[in-house]
Amino acid sequence: MAGGHKIEKNKADLIIDIAKLPSVFFHEFIVFTGLGPSQLAIPNHVDQFQTKKMSGYLLISTISPKNQLAEIQLLDLSNKTILHRWQPDFDDLELKNTSKFNLRLTHPLLIKNDLITNADGILYRIDKNSKIIWKNDGNFHHSIELDANNDIWVCGTINRTVNGQSIQSNILDDGIFKLDPVSGKTIFKKSIFDILIENHYQNILFSTGPNTEDLIHVNDIQPAFKTTKYWIKGDLLISMRNRSSVFLYRPSTNKIIWLKTGPWNFQHDCDFLNDTEIGVFGNDVTDFNGKSYLIHGHNNQYIYNFATGQVRTPYTRMFKEGKIKTLSEGRSRILPDGQLFVEETNFGRILFGDTHGINGTYVNRLNDQYIGMLGWSRFYTKEEYKLLNK
Repeated sequence: MAGGHKIEKNKADLIIDIAKLPSVFFHEFIVFTGLGPSQLAIPNHVDQFQTKKMSGYLLISTISPKNQLAEIQLLDLSNKTILHRWQPDFDDLELKNTSKFNLRLTHPLLIKNDLITNADGILYRIDKNSKIIWKNDGNFHHSIELDANNDIWVCGTINRTVNGQSIQSNILDDGIFKLDPVSGKTIFKKSIFDILIENHYQNILFSTGPNTEDLIHVNDIQPAFKTTKYWIKGDLLISMRNRSSVFLYRPSTNKIIWLKTGPWNFQHDCDFLNDTEIGVFGNDVTDFNGKSYLIHGHNNQYIYNFATGQVRTPYTRMFKEGKIKTLSEGRSRILPDGQLFVEETNFGRILFGDTHGINGTYVNRLNDQYIGMLGWSRFYTKEEYKLLNK
């Protein structure tokens, strides 16, 4: 059983065979069948934890081994235990377009003892007992982040209207949304199309990626927490996957301060690293005839320096050694000690490493035979976790 669905023996054998193939073929199987990450489990026999002495916490989206339903777990890496579980009642979520066995809770975020997460495009705040505090049905997707004022920034799809009537075209328009964390209400939204056009970057829309209905595919919004020479507190670092572009946007003036296309390709996740550098997780895939292929045989972590204009990839050895190759999604974070945290979403792995290679892994094991895909995990240091509980 995978995600609550029984799989016929011939189909199960097929999944086992495909799991042995390179990631390109595995990804094509997922796309072809339409199976979502919470539905498909991959036979594997590696240990759940393969880590050296590590401290910190993982917040992961997974499937409960008890009832095969989606849940969020907070893991303590130092003793390899589950500190807390959140599993909201499916009926309370009031979802219309998915079943409880297909549900995926994505990019969970801790706010004290509460949790912010996305389920089928709806954002929820959930208390420690898994009860819903509020919900905002805004057709949201991808990342969920807090800014310096504890407001929530999230990606979403803009539904354009005239006289109250939807005029959504065949081309999707993504947007950036700011939500109040207490009420859940949207307090700001802005179309990515409008941001680009109003800043004279309309050429980006049609010249740097596939000309499909999903021209932009915004997948990450990272707020700046302080002012430096190159950005100010409140600026946003925004990733547009299908343009292979990342840009720095100032909501207070509606200005794009900086924009760069590549060398990353179809990236996920961008982060402020220090006063002069940002990081970008590059999936580094390309699409031909609707199929995705790894350009270099693995993903990579890019670091761009605003002072020098240079890009470097110091963790390439880690990606090669770990054979990290998620074709879609994926998360990364350079930790205070210099280690790199990576979620290989498609294959249910979290890896820790440095410029010398892999230091440890966590596998999203569902039971003795299966591992499942992840749903945008977070790593908290011990200090960060203490601050959350003050």
